[in-house]
Amino acid sequence: MARRPGRFRSDRAKQNALVGAGWVVLRFTWSDIHEHPGRTVAAIRAAVRR
Repeated sequence: MARRPGRFRSDRAKQNALVGAGWVVLRFTWSDIHEHPGRTVAAIRAAVRR
């Protein structure tokens, strides 16, 4: 969870608005990107193919 509750709520509201508009939201951590780049790219490619 985000360190600031206001930011956490704001992020969730933005994500809900995007999903409501038909977007797919993927969330990745710093670790996902830097320690597992292949797995991260594979997840993005899979989402794009849908």
